[in-house]
Amino acid sequence: MTLQEYGVLLGTIVDHSYYTAGNWPHFHLGVQAPGRDGALVRYDCAVDVKSSSNSLVMARFLHRVQPSDFSAWSLPDGYHRLASNAASGALDYARHPAFAEGALCRSDSWFARAIAYYFGFCPQWITESGDNLANEFPNIISRAKRVAVFGAPYTDGTYGMHDIHMNQGDPNPSTSSDPHAAQFWGNDGIWQDGGLLLQYEGIQRFPRGRTPPWRTPYFMSTFAALEIRFSTQTLRTGNDGHPL
Repeated sequence: MTLQEYGVLLGTIVDHSYYTAGNWPHFHLGVQAPGRDGALVRYDCAVDVKSSSNSLVMARFLHRVQPSDFSAWSLPDGYHRLASNAASGALDYARHPAFAEGALCRSDSWFARAIAYYFGFCPQWITESGDNLANEFPNIISRAKRVAVFGAPYTDGTYGMHDIHMNQGDPNPSTSSDPHAAQFWGNDGIWQDGGLLLQYEGIQRFPRGRTPPWRTPYFMSTFAALEIRFSTQTLRTGNDGHPL
């Protein structure tokens, strides 16, 4: 079983807020884009930034990507349903070439990996610690001129997006202590990952994640992709989206 529906919303961020209620506090983005009748409406987009369970939120910012790496970026503003395959413009953290680590990052040579790490070729996952992810978001979001939000649309008739995170690789509920494991296991599938693409008017600062002490903890770019997943998920999945 996969997500009931998957797609991408393209538009302009008009507001943002942080809600801490529930097991997974969310950073909410207000995105303006055409609605079902073509008139501009506000979409509420809920992005996971913190967890109250033992499955921690993790984020990774990719700055060595370009709009041309993502075919969905060329779509007009508004919501577009996407098929769960490589040709539709869908995201897959484990399979999309834009998310693949370079050869140096996978090298058996510690020296090659160290060079890649030093020069920022291997983006690092940032694990939530308190409100560290939520605190980064206002700076990252406020200057974006256009955004693409990948995930699942709200099913209650209102305009919005959720499941803006990796939607595969969840633990088997028969062996997991996570009380929500069955829900996520049932939604797993390939080529249906959530995430954000962000474009800026000028240079924007993004956190690198873990860095050596002699390197700046930030990188600069005019375009970036944001991946979000949970610490209980694995990037090694089969064609059913379940862990190998």
